[in-house]
Amino acid sequence: MCIVAEPADGQAPAGVLRQVLFMEQLGPVLSPQLLATISHIQTQAWLDLPRLHSQTRPNAWATWAQVAGMQPTLKNAPITPNQQNYQHYYFALEAALRGQGVCVAPQHLVADDIASARLVAPLGFAPSGLAYVALLQADAKPAAKAFAQWLGEQVNS
Repeated sequence: MCIVAEPADGQAPAGVLRQVLFMEQLGPVLSPQLLATISHIQTQAWLDLPRLHSQTRPNAWATWAQVAGMQPTLKNAPITPNQQNYQHYYFALEAALRGQGVCVAPQHLVADDIASARLVAPLGFAPSGLAYVALLQADAKPAAKAFAQWLGEQVNS
């Protein structure tokens, strides 16, 4: 069994079972301290904040802008000179936690940080069009199939 992110409307190849675990949600996150430096989140002031990027998902900002209806806004937003590009999401999120900018992140990666108020998502999250799915061979052992089903139930409970 493997777990992958793929288009939500994807189809499993012949001989493969596809168990949807959850639908991905994307949104911009930042530290509460950085959020306090702008007057109102609904203004475009937040677009002047440094945008944090990840090489493991270079299209995160564009994807979020499209699914959240922010594409025209971001296309016209100034490119801040202090944007940062990190090797991995982990580093970009660490920079966001330290107040160094705004990172577009999948909700499941930041849920604990939001729950503990280390990060905030003032614009919320929007469906990215990706689903996290477990893929396993159709002839997999019953225990593997039961585990995939259980995992899906746990994620959604």
